[in-house]
Amino acid sequence: AVLLQLLVLARGDFIFNLKFQSYTNPRSFDSDGNNCDPVDFISCENRFEFCLREAGHSHDDLSHCPYGRFESGEVGGDNIDLSSSDSIGNLPNPLLFVNSGKWMGFFQLAIVVIDIDLDADDLIDRFFIEEELAPNEEVTSTYSGVFNNGHITLSLSVVCAEYFYTTDCSLYCVARDDMLGHYTCDENGGKVCLQGYTEPETNCIKRYNCVLTCSPEGGTCSESRSCVCEDGWSGVNCDVAVCSPECVTGNGQCVAPN
Repeated sequence: AVLLQLLVLARGDFIFNLKFQSYTNPRSFDSDGNNCDPVDFISCENRFEFCLREAGHSHDDLSHCPYGRFESGEVGGDNIDLSSSDSIGNLPNPLLFVNSGKWMGFFQLAIVVIDIDLDADDLIDRFFIEEELAPNEEVTSTYSGVFNNGHITLSLSVVCAEYFYTTDCSLYCVARDDMLGHYTCDENGGKVCLQGYTEPETNCIKRYNCVLTCSPEGGTCSESRSCVCEDGWSGVNCDVAVCSPECVTGNGQCVAPN
């Protein structure tokens, strides 16, 4: 179990989300400036290819997609609105790139648009999108293709996988209460020791005890080895109830906070 945790700590996990909103190619042109169907002048039959990789990668190399590559199959014509659709051809919308490893922060998303033909497919356009995204941040923008034939609108975001934290999704934290540790995880992945334990840097293995016995109803033992009282309780052991003056000065007896 310890070896597995060390391997996970060195890995990191993230999920890149691509929500396809819309695409337009108003002239129905391919990359050579010709109509996709010069005989009947009908719209292009589009296929989209998506490739996620490091920022700054050469635009000439479309085979390098270490963080995921997908092909959509045929998707609509030259005026596509998928903002309310749960699919991009044969792909889900949003499209998820699930990865093991640290989130890179600055990325490149390469998109190739192809016109599907019976004899040979034709290139319509290419998009090379470079953005910087932090986990739980989302950007929605419209991008122009290299050949200026089309415009694509996407919503892009990234989240750390469950149990992973920080800006590169490399900090791993899973709450536990066993022989290997006694802690929960805060919103930043920091370890928070359970009551009675201390030293989060060593997984909260070390116990601490209070000098006095704290009331189980009114207080808890702190790392300073003193009782910390809950609201409505007082005293060094947190066993003295705090009541309203009417209760104390009247005919009542204060036994619990009111």
